[in-house]
Amino acid sequence: MKRTRFLCALVIGLSLFAPGCASIGTGDKVVVRAEDVQVNSLTFFDTAMQWHYANSAKESKSLYAAFEVFRVGFPPAWKTLSAAIPAYKAGKGGDLPTALQAVEKLLIDIKAVWTPTPTGGTSWIPSRSSSDSLALLSSFSRVPLRAAS
Repeated sequence: MKRTRFLCALVIGLSLFAPGCASIGTGDKVVVRAEDVQVNSLTFFDTAMQWHYANSAKESKSLYAAFEVFRVGFPPAWKTLSAAIPAYKAGKGGDLPTALQAVEKLLIDIKAVWTPTPTGGTSWIPSRSSSDSLALLSSFSRVPLRAAS
């Protein structure tokens, strides 16, 4: 009996302090999805821009245009999403569903015309820290690659 109570108390205690999935936090599906998109989309943006910079001279006009829309539109949409998450969680309003939809639309649009694939069995995901990615996010949104034709 004492052992069962001890084990139950141990399991409950550990579950409170153990890291888990995001859905344990708020339980709000919109917040969970927004946090997932916020983190993962930054890595995708970084990868896409690295590829775009390396291959922009070889891209078709339509692919180049799609990348430019993504390059210019993603940073402000991502920043809006990042600001909306804590505001929404704190109950201070913030239109989280609209901010999430804006980022997801940009991701869907670029993925419709370009999808990274691993080459030679190596990973296409860059090994950069979040601060490096944030610095790239700022720099990519300001500098055009070439003059529009």
